[in-house]
Amino acid sequence: MAIERISTEAIKRIIKENITTEYTCVIKAYSNSCPLCHELKDDYESISSLPKFSDVHFFVFNIQDYPGLSEIVDLNGVPSIILVNTGFEKSIHILQDPKMPHPTTWYFKQDIVNFIDENRRTV
Repeated sequence: MAIERISTEAIKRIIKENITTEYTCVIKAYSNSCPLCHELKDDYESISSLPKFSDVHFFVFNIQDYPGLSEIVDLNGVPSIILVNTGFEKSIHILQDPKMPHPTTWYFKQDIVNFIDENRRTV
């Protein structure tokens, strides 16, 4: 599935409001000034194109567009990966900072894949 850049209003809606339709949304929070965020781009795109995630919606969000994001979701910095399962049993998950970060991308690709596998809603 293609990665879409998400607006401030859309991220607020996904995280704060009740969306009755059940979706799994994965959001990469990034900053233009973050080299790790830019290096993670290829891995994130690769993950979004995996057939097993064809039902997952992938987004990117520039935190500089909404500095108040940390007020509605607890981020330690960027890059951050947020997974939101919408619907009647909404859940929000944040990929924890790695104990041994990848030197150029912060997260290892497999750690992101595992995080999605463990937290997404399956039918």
